[in-house]
Amino acid sequence: MKILLIVVLSVMTVAALALGSIYYISQKTITDKGGMVNNMANVVDECRYSLGGGMDGESLYIRLSADENGYAVIESSRVPFNGAPEETKTLSVPFEAVEKIRAVCSEYGVMSWKKLKYSEIIAIDAPTVSLTFSVKKENISVTINSNQELPEGCDGIFNEVYGILISYLQGDD
Repeated sequence: MKILLIVVLSVMTVAALALGSIYYISQKTITDKGGMVNNMANVVDECRYSLGGGMDGESLYIRLSADENGYAVIESSRVPFNGAPEETKTLSVPFEAVEKIRAVCSEYGVMSWKKLKYSEIIAIDAPTVSLTFSVKKENISVTINSNQELPEGCDGIFNEVYGILISYLQGDD
């Protein structure tokens, strides 16, 4: 009986180790600037950029979203100043737009950031910019905004993402 129990436990242990190893190997890992391993950056499938406030009351919303079939769509909504009519646009874009956003997420390690503190100094008349990166299938998202203290060396993320999104929105890429 003892031998049977030892054999069964050994087989179960080997099976658990094998399944764990297969799972570990199947996970795509990316190392960010800080050397952190990030499993979600390479599967981000939605990015939202929004700008609002400021002295003129401008608002801008851009959403890049991909589906499981490799198609991507970019949508935008803009009100240039208080009282102006809303301008909207929707375009199909190459999937490479999503890949560029994934590269930014990987470079900055966004998907591994913990909760960020808000800055003690906030310009009241400056617009606030927010970015949200999502993995829709996993129901995971990270949102950051320009009033938060970002990790060292990561201040350029807002301009980098905006540059990518606006280039596809304007048809430059």
